Amino acid sequence: MKKNQVPNTMMSTKPFSRLLRWQVVAVFIFLSLHTFPTQAQNKWALVMSKYTRYSQQIWFHKSYFPRESIKKYWKMGYKITSVSYGERKWAVVMSKGANYGQQSWATRTSFPREKINDYWRRGYTVTSMAYGNGLWAIVGTKSSGLTRQYWTLNASFPGNRISEYWRKGYAVTNMFYGQGKWAVIMSRSSGYGSQTWIKSSSFPATRIRQKWSQGYSVTNLGYGNGEWVVMLTKNTGYIQSWALRDYYPKQRISTYWNKRYAVTSLIYGVGKVKNNNSVVTTIKPKPVIRWNAPLRLLTSSRQRLYPIDVCIKSSSALRSVKVYVNNRLQTTRGFEVVATGGCAQTIRKSVTLSEGTNNVKVVATNAGGSVSSSRRIRYTARQVENTVVKATVNWNAPSNFSISTTDKNYTLNACIKSPSRVRFVKVYVNGIAQNTRGFEVVTADNCTKSLRKTVALRKGANKISVVVSNAAGTVTSRRTVTYQSLVANNTVAGKRVALIIGNADYANAPLKNPANDARAMAKSLRGLGFDVMEHINVNQETMETAITQFGNKIKSGSVGLFYFAGHGLQVKGENYLIPVKAKIDKEQQVRYRSVNLGLVLAEMDAASNPMNIVILDACRNNPFKTSSRSSTRGLASTTAPTGTFIAYATAPGSVAADGEGANGLYTQELLKMLRVPGLTIEQVFKKVRAKVLQQTGGRQTPWENSSIIGDFYFRKQ
Repeated sequence: MKKNQVPNTMMSTKPFSRLLRWQVVAVFIFLSLHTFPTQAQNKWALVMSKYTRYSQQIWFHKSYFPRESIKKYWKMGYKITSVSYGERKWAVVMSKGANYGQQSWATRTSFPREKINDYWRRGYTVTSMAYGNGLWAIVGTKSSGLTRQYWTLNASFPGNRISEYWRKGYAVTNMFYGQGKWAVIMSRSSGYGSQTWIKSSSFPATRIRQKWSQGYSVTNLGYGNGEWVVMLTKNTGYIQSWALRDYYPKQRISTYWNKRYAVTSLIYGVGKVKNNNSVVTTIKPKPVIRWNAPLRLLTSSRQRLYPIDVCIKSSSALRSVKVYVNNRLQTTRGFEVVATGGCAQTIRKSVTLSEGTNNVKVVATNAGGSVSSSRRIRYTARQVENTVVKATVNWNAPSNFSISTTDKNYTLNACIKSPSRVRFVKVYVNGIAQNTRGFEVVTADNCTKSLRKTVALRKGANKISVVVSNAAGTVTSRRTVTYQSLVANNTVAGKRVALIIGNADYANAPLKNPANDARAMAKSLRGLGFDVMEHINVNQETMETAITQFGNKIKSGSVGLFYFAGHGLQVKGENYLIPVKAKIDKEQQVRYRSVNLGLVLAEMDAASNPMNIVILDACRNNPFKTSSRSSTRGLASTTAPTGTFIAYATAPGSVAADGEGANGLYTQELLKMLRVPGLTIEQVFKKVRAKVLQQTGGRQTPWENSSIIGDFYFRKQ
């Protein structure tokens, strides 16, 4: 084609353009006459509140979790108060004035149930939670004011479970939807009033305004499975604003920060409105009453004059504040009502109690109306304790001195009566003191204390003892419970599952044998019919995940075997297995940056499988001082739960030596004995002990702790 020649496809342009103009006109008329349904759009839903405790805020909106920014602002006194995910970015809000203690965050690829339980054990409560980009993110906080928590995970919104825990005094403090499930955290001592929720396929703007008029405030937002869920709470004292935006609402946040509002909820969902909406409540909220003393709803005291400390928050001027004790109005004499930091007024007054239970009520009134809050204080006058009569133990289960059962896990139930204060209650099974996990000793009707404890029984007769101490001394009550297994065969058999971990590449103190030990042990156990999970040189998260997966595998009734070679430490009698890449500079960091052996034993205990074996070639020195294996205490002795065999490379409190070859001495001898047919597990480890003692001249003594019943053979024939 020449430079200025018109191609054939462009011929007859005038008739075509006239036709196109008529088509455009027709389409325009059609569109103007036809109404299309509103299309759903992704929306950010933002709730900001006035009269919160937050004094200053900052936010991050990033494609990665902003760990470095969080660390920076922690040092400046900010705390994480909101986490969410939308537009492929994490949104994190941090606040000053939250009155939170130390914080920690964690991310996991599956719902972090183990991390939550770990936080609880360490004194943290969960204060924020979100899911995005294939990760669950949770924030744990110390000194949050929350005293007890419960979590639930359901495919559908768990309304019935929430109602059940409302009746127990819990309130919803976090909720999020991820991986096809609703995760809800409920807490005690939140300071929240009654709660209700709204579910709707579109953002429930009208219903939120209705609830505002009834004294509720939005305290949580969630979106999942095509539905918005709004959690509303009474008597927060907030004035609120909400907004929907199809972009991250940074301008809205800045505008309302200038009006002294704070971000309290931020979530990403699908709104069935095309435009962006904003609403501000004009309802004047009632005051909020927060108790500093007493904190609990029911408190016991031996002081007749009891000091109360109450903070009253109000968005408008307080018209009156009154205190009642057993419905009697207290005089203002000695009654201090002052404005202090964050409180419109603070009440500090000593009230006079009567013998028995006293109801102390505070009533506060402002332009929004009146609100009351009560505490019950049980006053018992100081008495001279009875030093003559000891406590008595009345058994409900077992009711007879000797019974038989086919339940491996048996629940003890006893009523303890005492004319003087009970000092302690201890339970022993076959001479072994039971830990306090799941051990409930509470005050109950007609009983000074009511004891409920589920204990694991071994096969045959089990001697149960309950020891109670009061001012008169100690009394012991005994029962015998015989466990009769439904399985007649006394030889432990079934599927075999092993988790093998070998850590050698430590930055400060590398070891030459553990990786080889673990590989050799995995190979040997596969030859003995074990389904082996093998991990070499792994960090803390991988170790914890592997242990959880191992626990799930052995729930089918399998024999479980856990083997660890690497550095191990004991701190205050607790044993810890050290991951690679662990940054530990002092003793206090061990429990947070390593894996507690108790996690392995807990998974085994929860599996209720017939037998478990734990082998620890980890009795090494402190890896954060020297790479030698010869100067510090090794692992502590651990009580073996029923049906468990625990083997140590050396005696408790001692350390083991590396081998001269590819394997450590202990594992080297164990591998040899595993090949010998016809040996019970006890015989295997006795022979290993003899060999190690011989080769070390008595310097290293392998150690076992067993509570297994029946015979187990690695290689029977």
